[in-house]
Amino acid sequence: MSITAKHIDISGLVQGVGFRPFIYRHAKQHDLTGWVRNYTGGVEIHLEGNKADYHKFIDTLRNKAPRASQISKIKENPTDTYHYSSFTIQPSLNGSQKITNISPDIAVCEDCLEDIKKQPRRFRYPFTNCTHCGPRFSIVKDLPYDRKHTTMKDFEMCPDCREEYENVTDRRFHAQPVSCRKCGPIFELIGNKNSLEKKLEYNFDSNLPDSWQLTVGNMQEEYLFANCQLPIANLKKPSTKNTHLLNKLAQSITSGKILALKSIGGFQLIADATNEATIRRLRKIKQRHSKPFAVMFKDLETVKQFARVSNAEAKALQSWRRPIVILREKKSLSKEVNRDFPTLGVVLPYSPLHYLMMEALDTPAIVFTSANLKGQPLISENEKARQLLENNFCDAVLQHNREISHRLDDSIVRIINGKPALIRRARGFVPEPIQMKANVEGVLAMGADLKNSFCTGKDRRAIMSQYVGDLENFDVFHLYQNSIHEFLRLFRVKPEIIACDTHPDYHSSKYAVRLIRKDTNLNGKKPQLVCVQHHHAHIASVMAEHHLDEKVIGVAMDGTGYGDDGKIWGSEFFVNGLESYERHYHLAYLPLPGGEKAIKEPWRVATAVLYQIFGREFLQFPQNRDMAKKDQLSVIKAVQKNLNIHKSCGMGRLFDVAAALLNLLHTSHFDGEGPIKLENITTSAEQSYPFRLENATFNYEPIIRSMVDELRANAPKGTIAARFHNTIIEMIEYGVKKISASEGIKKVALSGGIFQNKYITEKLTARLIKNGMTVYTNEKVPANDGGIALGQMVIADKKKQLCV
Repeated sequence: MSITAKHIDISGLVQGVGFRPFIYRHAKQHDLTGWVRNYTGGVEIHLEGNKADYHKFIDTLRNKAPRASQISKIKENPTDTYHYSSFTIQPSLNGSQKITNISPDIAVCEDCLEDIKKQPRRFRYPFTNCTHCGPRFSIVKDLPYDRKHTTMKDFEMCPDCREEYENVTDRRFHAQPVSCRKCGPIFELIGNKNSLEKKLEYNFDSNLPDSWQLTVGNMQEEYLFANCQLPIANLKKPSTKNTHLLNKLAQSITSGKILALKSIGGFQLIADATNEATIRRLRKIKQRHSKPFAVMFKDLETVKQFARVSNAEAKALQSWRRPIVILREKKSLSKEVNRDFPTLGVVLPYSPLHYLMMEALDTPAIVFTSANLKGQPLISENEKARQLLENNFCDAVLQHNREISHRLDDSIVRIINGKPALIRRARGFVPEPIQMKANVEGVLAMGADLKNSFCTGKDRRAIMSQYVGDLENFDVFHLYQNSIHEFLRLFRVKPEIIACDTHPDYHSSKYAVRLIRKDTNLNGKKPQLVCVQHHHAHIASVMAEHHLDEKVIGVAMDGTGYGDDGKIWGSEFFVNGLESYERHYHLAYLPLPGGEKAIKEPWRVATAVLYQIFGREFLQFPQNRDMAKKDQLSVIKAVQKNLNIHKSCGMGRLFDVAAALLNLLHTSHFDGEGPIKLENITTSAEQSYPFRLENATFNYEPIIRSMVDELRANAPKGTIAARFHNTIIEMIEYGVKKISASEGIKKVALSGGIFQNKYITEKLTARLIKNGMTVYTNEKVPANDGGIALGQMVIADKKKQLCV
């Protein structure tokens, strides 16, 4: 029998997802010999055996790989035959600048959920995991992905866990975070009395063999699922009396307490989602006036009692990524959860502790929000969480002693056109790379200042960071700087090009300049700085995702982006290539009285726009009765004198004006509040308002006049909102058709925060397709500023190619 010998190199997301055990099992199944091992570039395999068996193995490899794995490339090459007698898993190799993909954190699997119900060593153990699930990126400190390079290095495996770890047929073979109650991390519940943490004394309670009880005077606290030294044979099922810690936690939550819980990527504040008084307190603590809270439900069946769930939404909710999914509310939990928003941000449990806690609770859902104060980054350190307790921002802290290496907020998605559209990209997605058409090695893209994520280039992979936040806050900016350096170290990137926004006052742009001054690249030269226009980057992010390197019609709609004329752009119709763009049309500029202040107080923009169109007559309009006349008069005076009046053609600002006209809001408490409220009240009205294209500018005056006329006629607000949306859809369609006719381009890329609007994106896409266009949108990064860095990267790389 002739023997085939092949060397196989597999790149992609193939470490930390059970890939080597999968290879081992199927190599044995197909009677193949050789070996498999991790190395910093991926997984490599040496195979020897019958040619037919080899092809069966390759077919299995391509079609039945582990659920969280993603194979980017399989390279097969003939090699020497060594006549191995068996198939083995060899130790990992290290030392190369080439790196493999690191797995995002994976929601707990069904097998592990069974283990915490039945397996003595893991009965109710909240750190249970295997090769198919559990923490990954959040615990990684270095590559390759081995236990010694994670925050589990300090927890020495017990003999039983070691046996599982070394048994190639076991589900926990080389599961780097593997542990049990005898050897793994522990949770600690810390209570609060008069906002002061108490010193705890350890006393073992034999009635609770899976926990340590801690006593302070007449107060009792407990370690949860501790490092128990009792023989497994002596363990009994823990008591289900009210003294059990899980029941104590449940009682605290249902009685109105707020708990800071250390989750996979950081601390969460949790509270009973039906307790209005508690949620009002939580809003006060987080200074969160109107932005909805996310909620966690026990299971999909319970979700369906309170929200409408499509098949695509159910699939996203139950996926191994476990994002927060924006759903339409059906039944209210509490008006304080979403404060008149008709949507719910819903997440299902993704760690064993979440499941255990939700089972113990006598409430359908809990508020599940990041444990950080307004403008601060997500808390991941135990010490900072205890400061929340000391300042009475929570009533207890449930912390554990496993370090979080990379803090990660929960990701957020919304189903648009039947597919998940990312609103925030973090846990479950990061650091999964976006495969690029060109080699982007050595490119660092800084991102924007709002909703920041940055991006590092490694060969043909763009590795986006997790959501960092808004860089105007000192602590967030400090996290941003540290995260950049950590990514560069972890992924072995030495920047040759640094790309940033053209806005001269962006913190990200200023930091790029600082990096250029102090860094040198591999050749001993300073990295090259490439400044990228904001909306060019938006469109390029779509092009990068879909491997487009040609002229497209780019439509970028958002609130703010620095323009080439020094004004604020945000309603851009481009003929867009990666190397350059031509601006064809945009919205007429709106006045922003007070500049940045007008963005946070949309009534100012509305007042200035109404004054421009109607003069002082608008002050007498019935719909203007909720406006403060004194404040409006001061704005009018500023407009008359052109005093501190900035100019913006951001589509988000026109949405703000429409929302203010309908009295949906006068002050914005979070980014995008006006546009979101406007979308939420839309009905199924088909009509639209007139608009005019004059000198490459879309005049919004006919739209505002029509809205005012309908308000005077007491038309329903939902109808007016729908017609406003329809008008924007027709405006974009009209602009795209005109450019297509003149330029002969049929490919359209849509990006910017406005395209997170489900109503607009779905209806516009359908109309453009009907007109013979091929429409591309963001799918792997957010359409908002969280995806900007990807566009910056591909533009900078293209300019590098042109200079060679």
